[in-house]
Amino acid sequence: MAAEHNFSLNQTMLRIKDPEKSIPFYQKWFGMTLIQQRDYSDFSLYFLVTLPEGETAPSPGTPEAEIYLKGGTYGCCLELTHNHGTETQQDFKYHNGNVEPRGFGHIGFLVDDVYAFCDEMIKADVPFPKKPDEGGIKGLGFAADPDGYWVEIIKRTESAPRGPPSYQQTMIRVKDLAKSVSFYRDNCGMTEIDRLEFPEWKFTLSFMATIPEADKAALPEPGTEEAHSALWGFKGTTLELTYNHGTEDDPEFKGYDSGNNEPKRGFGHVAMMVDDVYKACEFLEEKGVGFQKKPDEGRMKGLAFALDPDGYWVEIVKRKSEEEVRADIAAREAEAAATPTRGSASSGTDTGHGTTPTSGTEEDSSPSRRLTMAVDNMGPDETIKTGFLFKQGGGFKTWKKRFFVLTSSAIAYYTDQTRHQAELKGGVLLEHIKDCKPAESFDTRKPYAISVETNDRRYLFQAKDNEEMASWIDAIKSAWKRALPSTPESSSLESDNKALREEVAKMKLLVTSKGGAVAARAGVISEAYARYRDARSKGDTGAILAELSDDAAVVVIDVFEQKQTEYNRDAAEGFFSSLLSGGNAITVVGESIAEASGTAFVVWTAPSLKCVTENISYNHKSELSRMSFSVVRE
Repeated sequence: MAAEHNFSLNQTMLRIKDPEKSIPFYQKWFGMTLIQQRDYSDFSLYFLVTLPEGETAPSPGTPEAEIYLKGGTYGCCLELTHNHGTETQQDFKYHNGNVEPRGFGHIGFLVDDVYAFCDEMIKADVPFPKKPDEGGIKGLGFAADPDGYWVEIIKRTESAPRGPPSYQQTMIRVKDLAKSVSFYRDNCGMTEIDRLEFPEWKFTLSFMATIPEADKAALPEPGTEEAHSALWGFKGTTLELTYNHGTEDDPEFKGYDSGNNEPKRGFGHVAMMVDDVYKACEFLEEKGVGFQKKPDEGRMKGLAFALDPDGYWVEIVKRKSEEEVRADIAAREAEAAATPTRGSASSGTDTGHGTTPTSGTEEDSSPSRRLTMAVDNMGPDETIKTGFLFKQGGGFKTWKKRFFVLTSSAIAYYTDQTRHQAELKGGVLLEHIKDCKPAESFDTRKPYAISVETNDRRYLFQAKDNEEMASWIDAIKSAWKRALPSTPESSSLESDNKALREEVAKMKLLVTSKGGAVAARAGVISEAYARYRDARSKGDTGAILAELSDDAAVVVIDVFEQKQTEYNRDAAEGFFSSLLSGGNAITVVGESIAEASGTAFVVWTAPSLKCVTENISYNHKSELSRMSFSVVRE
């Protein structure tokens, strides 16, 4: 039986375009509280609930918040899913489910006074698909949230206690009411607490809820006045099944859309919390329930997505005790801190004080011990740069504010700026760094993010603006180069660069564009490059590029002072689009620009100065659609 698995309605998931608009909307108008946030590489999840008046929840991002979320004592939450980058796409929008293809309908809140509540929203220019006195059913309204999802505003029954709005329902349309009621009752342990019939408009509403077994006997019969009164004062969240009469027998009816099909995605799923996901899914399989994802399929193990009779996704998630959640957190932190080496001791380290050295490693030479010594024993003159940045965690991928200290041998981050009193949260030895660059070209869409890579891990830090990001990257790379062990390759780097500059002076770089050719003098290139570097450090390249003389006719690529820098196609298009508008011929210069897959860039390899890519085709929206690169010696 379903009761053995302790099913309870736990969440409704909606995809959103911009969390900076959606979260404040639900907080301001419906008093919802953000109880947890999870940030992953390409998406973020936000969990909101309506709390009883006077009740509080732990701060998001803390272990206590995860314990609260996984315990499920709050009832049903609203899960907002943000796929990074959608907020910058002007024409992007999600499907609200109320135009074809239809499926999901709305979420709903109980309020004390519908008219006064809606008037306030209307005065604030919140759009309303239906105002309280419009349509056939008076006294309820439908507002539209920032993504166009409908939010029903319903009057709380007079006999219920007065208070703030409460999340009362999620509505989905169903083809066959009998099958859907049976599915949620027999498989998910829900109870039909009321049914509303509208024969004049040919539809029926059934309200399903998670009711404790001991309380079921006292429930009024669905469809009665007592049940109606109880429904509009219900303290939990219901699943409203909307049945349009005749759809179950209509051969031309194609069914409802789950909200998970491109290009009309929007609503994602409802979720049921259970004591044991695997046992609950075995029970559902025995009942003949289909699955979109079973617990051990896909990247995320231990959760599943069942399918209801209309193809809506029903997530099955595990209810966890405080001990289980804390054990999970400890396991993730241990995994993140382990950072096993790949054949050498040169690995990135994210650890705190007092970490026990790995077996077989001398204490004074262990990465954690050396990191601690590197940052704790530094004098003020050996500190290169300090300041606050946000750091992405290794466990829940949440972003937390940390105080960063860059020394001549390490990057460390603390809980606050009282460096020697605060807790050292972690860091990385400079000698272990393999690359440092803006993270926009990776799989994060956080603005002004910095990626610091070692053999075994990628660290992500976020600055407040472009200038701060560039400043930290330059400082880290400069300190990193000085910290590299002396090798013939590294010790000859400066002489190689000098040889490169001398060789460039002997060469003429010809760039063919629209049938014309321009020869750029090496001295002009050098001067323009220096001016561009200075402008980039200040976060303003537009003005300096506009001032470049026709004689220069140069596009100076942002060349980091390291052996290899990759530019992906998105970065290329953004860079070229800002510089090709004048139609000038382009000269690409650089000590060591690497060609990423599918990217149209000339490649130099110091110190030989061999041009390894020629006659590059670069399709661009500007008139300049082809550039040929060649190297000609005088």
